[in-house]
Amino acid sequence: LYVVDLAGSERADAHAVRTARADAIKKEGGSINQSLLTLRLCTRAPPPPPTHVPYRDSKLTRILQPALAGPGRTAVVAAINPAPSQMNETHSTLNF
Repeated sequence: LYVVDLAGSERADAHAVRTARADAIKKEGGSINQSLLTLRLCTRAPPPPPTHVPYRDSKLTRILQPALAGPGRTAVVAAINPAPSQMNETHSTLNF
């Protein structure tokens, strides 16, 4: 049984002030987005035998490979916000 709490996707703020901290946050956001993209690619791979599933492209998917590649089941709980101002984020979460 694996229980994983994923970070939400990170979007760059166009009005963010350039500081060392802001650069570190932007780099961390890029890493989070890359891990989420790799997880998405692994979960959407065709049924066996696939040509290539990118489990090794992310530390997250390397850890979860036994759960993702096996005959198990996966459940997802998504936290979304119904506010109209959050429509794009909610849509992105539901499409994951």
